[in-house]
Amino acid sequence: METKGIGNFIKKRRKELGLSQFDIAEFLSVSIPTVSKWENNERVPDLSLFSSLSKILKVDLESLIKGKSILKNNYDIENEFNIDSFAKYFSYLRKRNNYTLSSLANALDISYQTISKWENKESLPTIYTLIECSKIFKVSLFEIYYGKEFKEENNDNKKTTNKVMFVLTSIFLLIAIIVSTIFINNNNKNSNDSQKDFVIYLKDNNYAVIDEYIGDKKEVIVPSTIVYNDKEVEVKEIAFNLLGKYKDIEKLTIPFIGKTNGDSEENYLGYLFGAESFSFNEFYVPKSLKEVIITNATHITKYAFYNCKYIEKVILSNNLESIGMDAFLGCDSLKYNKDESYIYLGNEKNKYFTLLKPINNEQFEYLINDNVKIIGREAFKNCKMMSSIEISKNVMYICEDAFSGLKNIKSVYYQGTLEDWCRISFYNFRSNPMYLSDSSFYLKDENRKYQEITEIIIPYSINIIGKHQFDGFTKIGKVYIGDNVISIEEKAFAYCSSLKSIFIPKSVVKIGRQVFVSCENIKIYCEAEEKPAGWSDDWHYNSENVTWNCSRE
Repeated sequence: METKGIGNFIKKRRKELGLSQFDIAEFLSVSIPTVSKWENNERVPDLSLFSSLSKILKVDLESLIKGKSILKNNYDIENEFNIDSFAKYFSYLRKRNNYTLSSLANALDISYQTISKWENKESLPTIYTLIECSKIFKVSLFEIYYGKEFKEENNDNKKTTNKVMFVLTSIFLLIAIIVSTIFINNNNKNSNDSQKDFVIYLKDNNYAVIDEYIGDKKEVIVPSTIVYNDKEVEVKEIAFNLLGKYKDIEKLTIPFIGKTNGDSEENYLGYLFGAESFSFNEFYVPKSLKEVIITNATHITKYAFYNCKYIEKVILSNNLESIGMDAFLGCDSLKYNKDESYIYLGNEKNKYFTLLKPINNEQFEYLINDNVKIIGREAFKNCKMMSSIEISKNVMYICEDAFSGLKNIKSVYYQGTLEDWCRISFYNFRSNPMYLSDSSFYLKDENRKYQEITEIIIPYSINIIGKHQFDGFTKIGKVYIGDNVISIEEKAFAYCSSLKSIFIPKSVVKIGRQVFVSCENIKIYCEAEEKPAGWSDDWHYNSENVTWNCSRE
């Protein structure tokens, strides 16, 4: 049975046992609509519930997932899911199979932070991901789900181990002193030997910064994680001018650009070579540097590679979520990937990762490749003839002004669900193809045919309605916001000129600026008795259109 049929099996087995949805919901302490969504394959049970679900349905774990056999022994009945055991054993399996957080993240096509949260008991994988992990680790679902117990060593073994560790530690420290002495002496002699330098800077009790080069200094590798005292530690920060001594470098592998993995004014390439600002990139980044491989970055900030004129190849991290304004401006030698329609920047795993611009600006219709995850800055700015565009559900971020100046778009076709659309991040209102154009928005129905959307029901799984999410949806008449939504970001429903009414539940504790700007005829009904502290003062300009202390009809 495919994993998408878990819901079908739950429904079938429930009926075989004469159970109602209420019985399942009560046993698991969930709502009846939640059970209904499982059975309709709209959602999958949380990983922590599979143990209890297998008990009430009287099947073992793998039978529940695969839908093959009814329980013949009761070994699952005696087991309970324990997040501590799961996290501990998952971390053990990863290390036993020689996976770092980054390499496992690449294998699963997720971020390393997500795996870190599993191992720190902050979240759990989906059942689909757990199935992939069981294949990668070559263990049964039962073993990885319930967590195999670690055998404790007896006292004699512990004593022996401690003695061995003491001897090894002493040897290690002696070697470290000798190597450090040699390193210092070589530096004093200005030696050009190709020995390996390895320096860790201690900051806030975290081993966060590393300088490592390999071979003849022409290829420099700064890893995403290091192992120190048998503990894998993430590289969180790189010191200023750390690579300044590498004047002949040709290839650079780094976890992120600049100082940190995030949003910082110091996140530009020249920072690593001593440049005080991105505007000095061209004077500090060695002309010999031709290739940059980014292994773990989630963001590339604005001007990151500004005027890096001699770099020919940039390989993007598979974890990348956004690219800032003019990140590659002035990269005159940079070579891009191409197909018959577009120019891209990507990596070996996905050469279509970032769509930079179409080759032909005179088309009426445009189709986005299924593998594109980011649409670049001003990508379609010059496509004045565009009347329709079809966007893949895999697009996760649309950069600044991607659709700026295009007011003739009549149709936007989206291959995913409304839930998928709600997960797209838009840099600004000109990133949304619906912006300021009288466009129709289409989603595929059950028959895989496009249908125009005139009302929006925010999916249960969405907690935040993002910035500019429905900006320019001029033909939307109704919006349904469930109690699961806690935040509505800036201009989320701006220019929805047909929007007549909306109910905002008290679960919404944050609302950004100008959420309903240019929604002239809207009536807003709020469950809260008065404006909550987390709502922006200019969330809506016309107070006469707002009614407080309302109940949902």
